[in-house]
Amino acid sequence: MPALPIPQIQVRGLVPEVSAQISSGTAGAVAGGIASIATGVAAEIQRQRNDEDSLAIANSVTRLRAGATEDMQDDGQGPEGMADRIKARFEKRIEGEYGRLSPRARRAFDERQAGGLRAQIAATAGAAELEERRKRLASDFDTGLDAGRKLVYANPAAFNDEAARRLALVDVMDLPSGVKDRLRTRTREELALSAATSMAERHPEELLGRANLDDPKKAEQAVKNDPLLSSLSPQALNQTLRMAQTELNRRSAEGAYELASRTKDVQSMTMSGVPVPAGTAPTQEEYTRRFGPSGAARWQDEVGNYLQIGGAIQAMRVATPEDRNAMITAATPTPGQGFAGGLQMRDALIQAKQVVERQMVADPAQYALTNSPRVQQAY
Repeated sequence: MPALPIPQIQVRGLVPEVSAQISSGTAGAVAGGIASIATGVAAEIQRQRNDEDSLAIANSVTRLRAGATEDMQDDGQGPEGMADRIKARFEKRIEGEYGRLSPRARRAFDERQAGGLRAQIAATAGAAELEERRKRLASDFDTGLDAGRKLVYANPAAFNDEAARRLALVDVMDLPSGVKDRLRTRTREELALSAATSMAERHPEELLGRANLDDPKKAEQAVKNDPLLSSLSPQALNQTLRMAQTELNRRSAEGAYELASRTKDVQSMTMSGVPVPAGTAPTQEEYTRRFGPSGAARWQDEVGNYLQIGGAIQAMRVATPEDRNAMITAATPTPGQGFAGGLQMRDALIQAKQVVERQMVADPAQYALTNSPRVQQAY
């Protein structure tokens, strides 16, 4: 039987070689071309499906990672159980993503992505929980350290015990060694600064004495041997010592003014014939602290002599004119030991006599009413 003629078929959009085979007019070529077309179309469809699945899986992975990050940031329930909570939420997010994927993409996700993602999230969540635990530990420690600062400020003598207690807490904290070292240094410095600041404000002389600033050669060793001063940073040490010196200077200026003011009050009251109230007059000890070795002599000139005059005035007030003169004569010293003191007393009596006589002349009636027992009895 003669071969049947094969019509010339023009197939558009196919690969050139397939099109050529079909156009060649042979039955075998047509069958082979059709098979190639079917195979190519199937492969293209599979490739497109694979691309779609890959894109869907990639989008799911992106959403899962972003969601896990959000869960860690917004947990807000404290470090206890944080990793387990994040992993549980992650599993719910995976279930949600399954609904977005085709069965084929879901299988591919489980085979290629799920295990690695879970491991990553578990590691990240564990690290986040550890970091939150460290933050809480640091926060609790800072709260305690603040209380410690207040304690040693109120009582600087408690520095050693409080520092030892706080450093013992650092030793048992679950922190890297480098972090612990920094925390120990910070603890000592902050507690020492609070205690030293308190001393600079309240007991500046003691703080400066501990630093032995009067002897620069020994000052460095004194600081090293002092648990409080050696715990300060160099900047804090200089700061507190300057503060102490400033406070000491301020007190000295105020003390000098207060001492001078009280001295003037004593002198004024004495020369006006007004009795000096007990505790008003500066003491010889105060003068010695203020003026050093010359303080005792200065006190005698500025305070002691006036107190003698005051006592003499009280005696002169109730004495007759003859008795007043007799008191002065009796107080005149004889040459020998004690002459200087006797001379001071005689001079005090002379001044007292002058004060009394001025008061008598200025207001005789008031003087008599104030100082004469007989007049006081009559009234």
